[in-house]
Amino acid sequence: MNLIEVHMRLLKYFGKQGWWPAETPFEVVVGAVLVQRTTWRNVEWALANLKTAGLLNPKALSMADIRLVEELVKPAGFYRQKAQRIVIFSKYLVAKYEGSLDKLLRGSLEGVRQELLSMEGIGPETADSILLYAAHKPVFPIDLYVKRILKRLGLIPSLNLAYEDVQSLVQEGLPASVEVYKELRALMVRLGKTYCRKKPLCLKCPLTDICAHSL
Repeated sequence: MNLIEVHMRLLKYFGKQGWWPAETPFEVVVGAVLVQRTTWRNVEWALANLKTAGLLNPKALSMADIRLVEELVKPAGFYRQKAQRIVIFSKYLVAKYEGSLDKLLRGSLEGVRQELLSMEGIGPETADSILLYAAHKPVFPIDLYVKRILKRLGLIPSLNLAYEDVQSLVQEGLPASVEVYKELRALMVRLGKTYCRKKPLCLKCPLTDICAHSL
């Protein structure tokens, strides 16, 4: 059993996921910040509010009243913190890149990653999600769903394994393909939400015959 087989099985079972749902790369960035510690359904509500207010672009968001932004993103939870972070990010883009996200993201993978990680509220998972889904660079974001599935498959020894170590294992087991990374990440999240939960539904899982947890 390897990650290529996992990818093929999940793709056959769930079909293509078409993730990340966004109209622009900037919407991906904002969504990646807003989705921290909440569900995507709540993020969709917050993004719709920002879009209706005409604030889903860096220049408009950088000049927006912070109290208005807080109100608009309230459905995503931790709204004061998240509003501040997306406004600060927008101000940074305007000040350094004339409001062009493309100018930031066109750099080298490692260079852009380090720049993203230097910003408030952007950790490794958020940075890598931005790199994969907004910049279309080959890097695999690691979240709890991915760790839990890999642990149960017997591919990692512990959920406490360092982020970089898990990421290296995944990337070494797959072709360095942006599309493969996008699809497998989405499929693993789908599996984690549907069957590989904290209390797993092993009997219905499409990986049950190759999963160390269920054998």
